[in-house]
Amino acid sequence: MKRMVFAALLLLLLASVSLADSPKYQIFSEDKGFWGLGGRRIIMLDKTTGDSWLFTDNKWVPILKAVPEAKVAEDETKAKFEAELAALKDKQSEAPKILKQGLSSNPENIELMLRLARYYAEVGPDIATAKVYFAAAIDASNRAGKTDFAASLKAEMDTLK
Repeated sequence: MKRMVFAALLLLLLASVSLADSPKYQIFSEDKGFWGLGGRRIIMLDKTTGDSWLFTDNKWVPILKAVPEAKVAEDETKAKFEAELAALKDKQSEAPKILKQGLSSNPENIELMLRLARYYAEVGPDIATAKVYFAAAIDASNRAGKTDFAASLKAEMDTLK
């Protein structure tokens, strides 16, 4: 009696596991309904792409994939990033005006001169104006006794073409 119960349980377990396995495809079979009284469902899975098909009416019918929520969230994040980047580019054009206002209040501020020089060198690009602000920053650094810093600024200015 125990052997029959064990055999029945083993048969039931095997009825719901993979029927076939290959390097690319795996076929599964499962019983539908209570104790398999609703028939059988056969599903084939492509192990490389994740695509799957249901065998129905003597043909394989593709099972549609759901769009993962991560992809939707990624698209929303990308759109938000692009909107923020556009807003920053609009604000970036205001930078020289704000830096020049600060420089008019603090004419010896080396940091403001350097920021203006790098703005015109990288964003402008207006190399001639960048060199004017680099030269002013170098002169202010030398007056402040920061000769090593002035030398590094000179080397940076010399790389501009």
